[in-house]
Amino acid sequence: MSLKRSVLCGALLMFAAFIGLLSFSSRVAARPAVICTWPNSTTGNWTDAGTWSCGVVPGPADDVSVGFGGVINLNASATINNLTMIGGTISGTNALTVTGLMQFTGFAATLNTHGSRLPQILSAPTSGAIVTVKDPALTADSFNAVTISNPIGSNGATILDVGPHSIDVLTLQNGNLNVTGDLTVTQIMSWTSGSLGAYANSPAKFTLASTAVMTISPGGVYLYLPLVNDGTITWQGPYNLTAGPKGSWVNHGTFNINTTPANQVTLGQSFVPFTNTGTLRVNALNNVNFDYDLFNYGQVELNSGVLNRGGNNYTQRAGHTRLAGGSLSSFRLYLYGGALSGSGIITSGIENRGGTVMLTGLLTTTGTYLQSITGTLQVTLTGATNFGVMNVIQPGGGNINIDGTLIANAANGYSPASGDRFKIMTGVTANGAFQQSTGNLAPAFGGYAGLGEVIVAEPNNAALVQARPFDVRGVRGDDNGYTIAVFNPTTQTLTVNNVTAYIPISFTYKPTSTVGAITTNPFDFISNGKRNLTFSSGFTVTAGNRRDFSFGVVISNVMPVGSHPLSVDANTVVNSQSRLVKLIDVAPIDIPLGAASNLALGGGTVITQGGATSILIPRSSPGVNIRVRITCPPELQPCGNLLNVFVAQEVNGRGVTSFTLQLDPNQNPLPPLGPQSNDYGFYKGLIPGTGVLPGVPLKLYPDWDARRPCIAYDFSGFGIRPIGCVGGGDPIGIPQLYDPSGIIRDADTLQPIVGATVTLQRVPSALPDTPSLTRDCRTIDTRPGGIGGVWTGTAGGGIFEQPGFEPAQISPNVNPQITGADGRYGWNVVTGCWYVTVSAQGYASKISPLVGVPPEVTDLDLTLDALNLPNKVYLPLVLK
Repeated sequence: MSLKRSVLCGALLMFAAFIGLLSFSSRVAARPAVICTWPNSTTGNWTDAGTWSCGVVPGPADDVSVGFGGVINLNASATINNLTMIGGTISGTNALTVTGLMQFTGFAATLNTHGSRLPQILSAPTSGAIVTVKDPALTADSFNAVTISNPIGSNGATILDVGPHSIDVLTLQNGNLNVTGDLTVTQIMSWTSGSLGAYANSPAKFTLASTAVMTISPGGVYLYLPLVNDGTITWQGPYNLTAGPKGSWVNHGTFNINTTPANQVTLGQSFVPFTNTGTLRVNALNNVNFDYDLFNYGQVELNSGVLNRGGNNYTQRAGHTRLAGGSLSSFRLYLYGGALSGSGIITSGIENRGGTVMLTGLLTTTGTYLQSITGTLQVTLTGATNFGVMNVIQPGGGNINIDGTLIANAANGYSPASGDRFKIMTGVTANGAFQQSTGNLAPAFGGYAGLGEVIVAEPNNAALVQARPFDVRGVRGDDNGYTIAVFNPTTQTLTVNNVTAYIPISFTYKPTSTVGAITTNPFDFISNGKRNLTFSSGFTVTAGNRRDFSFGVVISNVMPVGSHPLSVDANTVVNSQSRLVKLIDVAPIDIPLGAASNLALGGGTVITQGGATSILIPRSSPGVNIRVRITCPPELQPCGNLLNVFVAQEVNGRGVTSFTLQLDPNQNPLPPLGPQSNDYGFYKGLIPGTGVLPGVPLKLYPDWDARRPCIAYDFSGFGIRPIGCVGGGDPIGIPQLYDPSGIIRDADTLQPIVGATVTLQRVPSALPDTPSLTRDCRTIDTRPGGIGGVWTGTAGGGIFEQPGFEPAQISPNVNPQITGADGRYGWNVVTGCWYVTVSAQGYASKISPLVGVPPEVTDLDLTLDALNLPNKVYLPLVLK
């Protein structure tokens, strides 16, 4: 055969072989996709074609199902479409590529391979089943989407033993997801229930990437590994987010707490740290129990709700904590850096050891405020009453201790006049001194502390004056009195002269009763409806010291029931410069509604007190027999039918225990008895020695149908509210607080106004109507239209209700208030006649009608008219 023919024949043979390959390839590709099932409880190699139900080894287009108990040795790398494992095991050193969905739907299952590709996983096994995916060389493009969805209440788990890896979209609906290496979600995570944790004490952590968002709703989820948030998390469910021993939290991104529980939810429970370097934003409804020690280096915004946790600490090293309607409860706030500002409540106290507290609104803290030499307090004055304040209140001390730096600035064109004083802090006590005062008001104005106040004033007007009664409860026909204290916080000697006390006309000065820094009788005269006691002799107070003087008064037998305050003027002189310091309506003495005299205790001891009667039970006493005659005081007649006679006991200020006395059937005839004569005869009873706290006063409360007292109280929250009262009662106990509250709205849009300043005013000595007696102001029962009627008119003649004194006459013990997003304001107040004045930027100011409480007033709503005037500039109103 010639060479040419030989080459030609070879070419023809090669062409024929190529055509044959094409024909074979066409036959393979044409095979339709099938479902290949590996039988239950069968062991073998992946390449055992005869074991598969489809009769061939599964290929790229085939779906595979592995039955319960099946064991497959992956003895060759394979590519398939979808994989469903009802149970069993696939293991080997080769790779398995699943181009579609891999799902676990039955019992315990394990995939143990090397270099596999698993873009989508759905793990939804039966209750209690353990699913394991183990592959140290899993491809980077695996885990595009992972869904964990065990049955509700399942304690089963899905274990991803793949080393550090990322998931684009993670859905955790129920069950437990455990990892052995660091896990990062790069796009979306939806967490509705179930747990996220580290497997077998692994040091793994979970990271939400900066490009990712996570939604936790409705909650009821568990965290058992460190979580690092670089993205955005929004927790909006009504259930807890619980953390185990390893469940620490670092927030570099944004964490929104938008929970809406009926009562409260809990974040934590492991007492491990929560570190915030990003933004922690609380927009919660009700309480969020935060069971972490919180360390802040970023931004914390408390917009609504209460971030609450007893025993844990809030430590800020840098950043900013801003209260804008929300509160911190049961945290002690330690400021080592950064700033604190806004309006809200912080319980358990503030220790400022290197940060800056910026007084920008209504900031209230219970316990203490401590500012060390490295701390700073900053206040900006934009008007005579427009600046932020801090109130440090009971329980827990109410103590202020200052040191360090005060920054006092005037802004928005405001320039304080000589002699102006600005009270920026109130408490039970205030001690210490600022090391330095800076800002554009320095050095003319400085900061001074004493007698429960911190003021900004000129040195010659820095004297602090306070008054308190001997006994906050007054008894008609008995003695009482006042102590007036003057504190000199300056470095110069202070001279005090011409002190004048303004007391009710029915109080008379008790001769020769003045003791202390003043010992002479005052000049006693009546002017403008008040008794004026002017003490002309003066005294000096050396730098940093205080001096007191006291005087007694006698209360008239016809003194009206109600609360009767004191006012004081004092002329002070420093370096030959004279200033007048005033206290208005402070140190009230309450004259309560009570039993008549002739009270018999035990063996016949008679106590003749016309008001409420105090009884001290000896610690070893088995009980006390009480017999008391009840009459209606003349100024309150008629009192109506006598329904009951109660003896009530306050227990640590947190509740009331009451006992009922019975009509004495053996009383001497005292005709006529009852409402007609306002003499109700004798009542008696036994106060047991058990079940009561020895040494605590017990009070007698007659319960007339026209004048029903309150003998039970709700002490929750920050106010004391009477329970079960009937309208028309008079003040008994200290304090009995009732609402006035309402909403401030735009007159045109009726939308709530944010930032309105609402100031509470009280008409001195005025009392509300009762159902049978018209007095000084109307109530919800006696206003036109009665219950459901509309408040009308404009009030006047009142005085600013001064906060910061004990016992508090208002709760919260701050005045004025700044409205939040809902436009709402509200106080609880003692019995009296009250009204509010309202101002807001861009609106005409308004004065409310005069309202009487009790009963409580919850509909004192006001609308403000927008000014809408061109070329006007309105300065922001900031709470004093």
